[in-house]
Amino acid sequence: MKRITATPLLLLLLCVSSAFAAGTPEKPPVFRVVIDAGHGGQDAGAGRQGLLEKELSLKLAQKVKALGKNSPVEVIMTRSGDEFVSLQDRSKLALEHEAALFLSIHINQSEQPETSGIEIFVSSENARATQSRMFAEGLSRTLQAGESEIPVQGTKEANYLVLKNTTCPAALLEVGYLSNPGDRQNLQNDAFLDHLAGLIWESILGYLEN
Repeated sequence: MKRITATPLLLLLLCVSSAFAAGTPEKPPVFRVVIDAGHGGQDAGAGRQGLLEKELSLKLAQKVKALGKNSPVEVIMTRSGDEFVSLQDRSKLALEHEAALFLSIHINQSEQPETSGIEIFVSSENARATQSRMFAEGLSRTLQAGESEIPVQGTKEANYLVLKNTTCPAALLEVGYLSNPGDRQNLQNDAFLDHLAGLIWESILGYLEN
């Protein structure tokens, strides 16, 4: 698995953490990123063999959030438990917090069990469509280079409500197919989810750095 390399933003995070440890009173710059765990509550999303999209998307989102602890990147979750949140409220949260980025996490399924892969979606109707695609393509490159066990299918266009109604750059990540035996096995592996969360976090930092 690929190691996350030190970048100027990563070095900034280390400096900020050191400053807090030394009791420096100055506040660091804050980037706000909204991580949206797809579905929730009565909306279970995809499901196969006892695995539910709403649970896996939340688990991965929580792992990404944990990587932002003690950093100037404030990670805001659209949900922190098994609760239903409307699509409108998910987009509204990014606006209320003046987020720099919105990432929605999902798991796919298909009637064809051979269908596999990680897909990233953006909307041309998003107010920051160019920046959305910039982030999505960077995420795709990072996932491809990160030796992911699930093939990366690249960036695609889709006018999902959470993408086109969000005023900041936004992308939707489908991290595999529960209907595919190989993808499903990987998505049950905690080490794989940790690795995937690390690649997502690396991509977020890379986008904010630019």
